[in-house]
Amino acid sequence: MEVKFEDGDSGRVISLTGALVIHQAGRIHAQLLSALENAGPCQVDLHGVTEIDTAGVQILIALLHEAKLRSQAITLTRFHPSILPALELFELTRYLGAVA
Repeated sequence: MEVKFEDGDSGRVISLTGALVIHQAGRIHAQLLSALENAGPCQVDLHGVTEIDTAGVQILIALLHEAKLRSQAITLTRFHPSILPALELFELTRYLGAVA
């Protein structure tokens, strides 16, 4: 899993690429929290996420929770089709913003 972020006119875009799974959960979680630091509104681009497990889902929920605690606007965007079944299994598509 690779975590990159770039600041733009509308805020910070955090891009994830690869598998969002338990094997790297601690490292990914720390990188995502670091990406929230000193940032305004954030968008998390999930188009590059090719696989997700329950740990990955927990990371996304924790990220949203942390942003809320910081009163920081955050949006998950561009959900890769391969991760939608896991989100649907836990009935999280609406909560995470994967559907309107």
